[in-house]
Amino acid sequence: MSHFSKPIRFIDQFLSHFQLLFSDTQMNILRQMIYAMFFDYKRLSLSAIAKRTHIDYQKLQYFFSESDWSVDQLNDVRLKILQNQHTTRSTSKGVMAIDDTSVPKPYAEKTEGAQFQYCGALGRQENCNVAVASCFVSNSKHFPVNFKPYIPVNGAPPESFKSKIDLAKDLILDAIDKQIAFSTIVFDAWYTSSELIEFIASKNLSLIAELKINRSIRFTHPQTKQWRNLRADQIIPLIKQFYPHKLKSVNIPQNNGKTKSVLTYAFQSTLKSIDASACLIPAARIPATVSISKAPLMICGITKKLFHPVKCSRFTTRGRGSKESSRRRLGNGFNFKGICQ
Repeated sequence: MSHFSKPIRFIDQFLSHFQLLFSDTQMNILRQMIYAMFFDYKRLSLSAIAKRTHIDYQKLQYFFSESDWSVDQLNDVRLKILQNQHTTRSTSKGVMAIDDTSVPKPYAEKTEGAQFQYCGALGRQENCNVAVASCFVSNSKHFPVNFKPYIPVNGAPPESFKSKIDLAKDLILDAIDKQIAFSTIVFDAWYTSSELIEFIASKNLSLIAELKINRSIRFTHPQTKQWRNLRADQIIPLIKQFYPHKLKSVNIPQNNGKTKSVLTYAFQSTLKSIDASACLIPAARIPATVSISKAPLMICGITKKLFHPVKCSRFTTRGRGSKESSRRRLGNGFNFKGICQ
């Protein structure tokens, strides 16, 4: 290689798995691209890589935009390599995370898919590329499974248009089709929609997801003992007022080595307009000594049955029967007690 004194054996061994997907010319460019990724760049771009590798920029541009090779086939081989290794394959001790990611393109005028839309990387509207991605995550490993580009449309969408929820469903089916093992699907409040929840329930899968604070939830009022549909921000003050003795303070380890004290209260309920039941936990993202009145709700499991233990590798469930209490453990020291009704 022009930028290495000699080829690196483990890189070439890895790239040999993809040989059948590319012509000799394509494979040569791919190999040089991979080698070039080991260098630091002030701004990673094709022009910067072209200067480092001494490859003609137009050849790199053609390789990614016009050259005849399949991204899906390349990804299939990549996943096969991961699944064939004991140390890297997916297991039922992990979860499937769904989320969208964005790449700012403020000066791009002709980049395919780049449009003015919300950019999560910047936290504002910006010209960017957006994709919905799936990722396997466990305590010991994580790797991307697949991604689907999201292209917004102005005006009435065509029949071929797919929303982020549609793309999320496609990614879930794709992971099942590729036999990616996982225990639970996880995503944030933006994806917690009736459409996606019912889709996951129809596949007999479990989920862990945040719930928007304004979502209507069936809740038995502590005074009247009658159920009604209440917003999450209406339920949390009731829990604080009538069930403070049932709040569980748990410590969650943080990446910086510290722990955060969080208050939790678990109950089984249903969400308005969804034909499924869920185990809900109002969980404060603030120190336990502070009011939980602004805490979000998190769905810890959902099923079309009256009750079903959460199928998450980080949970351990004890107790049988629909009226027994179940004690579960999440992660390192995340304990709460839920009553099955």
